[in-house]
Amino acid sequence: MKRWSIFDISVVVLLFAALLAWGPISQKFFPAPAIVPGPAIAATNAPAAVPPGVDVPSAAATGTTLEARAEAPVLSAPTNAAVADAVSVLPEETHVVLTNGMLRVELTSHGGGICSAELDRYPTANQRDSAPVSFNFRAWPAMSYDKLPGFDAQSAFSIVVAPGGRKATLEAVSGGVRLVREIVVPEQGYQVQVTDSFENRGATAVTLPATGLRVGTMGRIAGETEISGFTHLGIDSLNSVGGEKTRHWGSGGTFGGTPALGDFFQEPALRGGGCSMGKPAPTRQMPLSINERINQDLDWVAVKNKFFVQIVKPPEPCVGVDLRATRTTAPGEQPGNPASWAKVALLRDVSAALRFAALTLKPGETAQRQCQYYVGPKDYSAMRNMGVHMDDIMEFGWFKPVCIALLWLLNHLVALIPSYGLAIILVTLLVRGIFWPLTHKGTESMKRMQALQPEIKALKEKFRDKPQKIQQATMELYKKNKVNPMSGCLPILIQIPVFIALYNVLRSAVELRHAHFLWIHDLSEAENLFPGLLPIVSGVNFLPLIMTALSVWQTKITPSTGDPAQQRMMVFMPVIMLVFFYSMPSALVLYWTANQAAMIIQMLWHLRHAK
Repeated sequence: MKRWSIFDISVVVLLFAALLAWGPISQKFFPAPAIVPGPAIAATNAPAAVPPGVDVPSAAATGTTLEARAEAPVLSAPTNAAVADAVSVLPEETHVVLTNGMLRVELTSHGGGICSAELDRYPTANQRDSAPVSFNFRAWPAMSYDKLPGFDAQSAFSIVVAPGGRKATLEAVSGGVRLVREIVVPEQGYQVQVTDSFENRGATAVTLPATGLRVGTMGRIAGETEISGFTHLGIDSLNSVGGEKTRHWGSGGTFGGTPALGDFFQEPALRGGGCSMGKPAPTRQMPLSINERINQDLDWVAVKNKFFVQIVKPPEPCVGVDLRATRTTAPGEQPGNPASWAKVALLRDVSAALRFAALTLKPGETAQRQCQYYVGPKDYSAMRNMGVHMDDIMEFGWFKPVCIALLWLLNHLVALIPSYGLAIILVTLLVRGIFWPLTHKGTESMKRMQALQPEIKALKEKFRDKPQKIQQATMELYKKNKVNPMSGCLPILIQIPVFIALYNVLRSAVELRHAHFLWIHDLSEAENLFPGLLPIVSGVNFLPLIMTALSVWQTKITPSTGDPAQQRMMVFMPVIMLVFFYSMPSALVLYWTANQAAMIIQMLWHLRHAK
C-alpha cells in the first residue's frame, strides 16, 4: 500500500486552496453582469383552477376531520372583489412603536403585525453618525396572519399601548370571533412575546381555516458583501419528527439531493448540483418569485441575512412552512429569448409563513397561541440560550466545536483588550504555542529528509526501472533514520481546523462586524482602500500583499526535500494564496498573516539553533 509523501499531502492542500479560491478568481476575471430590477415574470406552473387570493391547504396540512367541518361553519377566504371592498372600507392605517432602548418595533393597525424593526445598537454603516440597522416589513408584515379572513392584512385592528411603551394590545372581531393580541417587548434583548387569544362569541361552533403566520422579508444590508461560496440570505427550520435536524434552505443539500431556495426557481429536471452539461435545456424563464409549501411538522422557522435573523417559535409544532423568495434579473433577460435566461437564481430577499392547522372553537371557547419572535443579531450566546437547536442558525458546520471555542476565546480576549485585531493575533500565537512540539518535530523531520536526499537520489539511480522497489527502499531509509514523511505537513495541517472555523465564524457571527484594527475599518470585510484605483478589483488591500511577501520569505527558508515538482508548487503557492485571500474578510487574512509571521520566527530559530 502506497504511503503518502509530503508532496502528496501538499498537493491535497493546494487543491483545497484552489477549490476555495475559485469563487474569488471567477468573480475577478469573469464577473457576472450587473444586477438590476427587471419586469415581473409570471410562473408557468401556477395552478390555474384556484382563484387568486384563495388558499387551498391540503388535508394533511389542515388536521381537521370531515365531521368537524360539517358541524362548524368555516370562515372562507374572500374573493378578489371582496378584498377590494374590504380595503376600500378599511380605516386609515395607524402605527405605534414599542421600544426598550435596544429594539424598536413598529406595529400596524392593518393586520396587527410588525411592519418594521430597528436595532439601535447596530449601525447600518461603519460611521459614527450612521443610522441604526432597520428592517422594512411593510410589504409582508411579520407576525401577521396570511389569508385568515377578518384577521389578516386586509383587516383593521384597534391598538392600545400600555404605559412604559413596551406592551401593546390589539383587537379585531370577525364573524362572531374576537382576536385579542398582546405584543410585549422585553426589558432588554430582542425576543418579543406575541400572544393571540381567539374567542368564539357566537352560539355555534366556528372553524378558523388553516392559515399562515408571516415572518418578515429580509434582504442584504447596504454595504455588506458576501463571502464567496456561501449564500447568506436563507430560511432555516427545525423538524419536529424524524430526528432533530436543522434544515438550511438557503444552502440546500447539493450532495443529499434536497433542493435549495434557488433550486425552486428552476424546473424540477434542472434542480440540484452537478454538471449543467448533462441537464436538459430550460423550457421556460425562471419566475421572479417563488412560494414553495413544505408540509412538515416544524418546531421553529428562521429568516436571515448575513448578520441578522428573525426566528418564530410557536408553542406547538406547526404543520408546515411557505418558503418565499424573489430573485434579481440581469440586463438583457427577455422572456422570448432563451439564450438570455438566467441559469442561476440570485436571491434578492427571502421571507416565510408558518402554517397552522384549522382551529375549531365551540361556543364561548377561547384558544390561546403564544409565539416567541426574535428579531436581532446572529449572536451565538443568544441563540444557544433560546434552546431547541437555534444555535444551528450560525451554520458552523463540521467544525462547530472549534468555532464555538474560537468565538468564546475571541470574546473573552476582547473583554481584556478591546481590539478584535489584537485578539486574533493572540489566538494565532496561542495556537502556535499549543502545537509548538508538533511543528518543531515536523521541522526537524523536514531537515533530516533534506539531509537524506543524496541517499534517496542514489536509490532512484539503483532501482531506476523498479518504482515499487524505490518506494520500499525509501521507506526503509526513513525508518532507519527515524524520519516521518508525514510530519513535514503538520505545520500546515494543524492550521486548517482553525482556519475553517474562523472562516465560518466570519460569515455569521455579528461580533466582528465593523470591528476596527489599524487602517482596517471593518474586519468582517476586505479593506477596499482607494476604491476604483485598480481596474479588476474593487479596492486596494494591503494585508494580502503583506501575507504574500511573508509567504515568499517562508518558502525560501523552509527546508526542501529536493523534489523538483514540490519546489515548483511551493513557488506558485504564494500567488494562489494571494488570489484566494485578496477579497477575503480582513480578519481571516490577519489570522493567516500572523500565522505566517509566527512560522517564519520559528523557522529562523531552527536555522540559528542548527548553526
